[in-house]
Amino acid sequence: MGRPPATRRLLRDRRGSGLILMIGVTGVCLVAACVTIDTAAVLIAHRGLAALADSTALAGAQQVDEQAYADRGAGGWLVLDQGQARTLALAHLSAAARAGSPVTVTDLATSPTTVRVSLAREIRPPLTGQWLPSVTVRADAAAGLLTAVD
Repeated sequence: MGRPPATRRLLRDRRGSGLILMIGVTGVCLVAACVTIDTAAVLIAHRGLAALADSTALAGAQQVDEQAYADRGAGGWLVLDQGQARTLALAHLSAAARAGSPVTVTDLATSPTTVRVSLAREIRPPLTGQWLPSVTVRADAAAGLLTAVD
């Protein structure tokens, strides 16, 4: 009593198909893992650059024009010393670069009440960076003086 010859032939033709399926699933899982790891690396780099942009804008916005404050008195509006604000912001970026975070300043603008910073950084994703081009991460931030409304 055995199986009919047609059934035996069908069973023989299916041998090895499980191995091919497992190789395909493993390949898809590896590609998904690479994409996930590289995307996470880019997002982490963007968060770090955004934090640097925020801290740079805050560093610059701390430079109040003391002479203008003295001239107007305690009831007058505060304004920034724009030259000093720019100098402090650039000094903050320089310190970050020395600590290992080189960035490109795409824009650094000051006004009497606000400091705006735009930064960019080129990164290579850890897994696909050898074969794919680098990614440019950008971040913008602004910090300013709070003023009371009469």
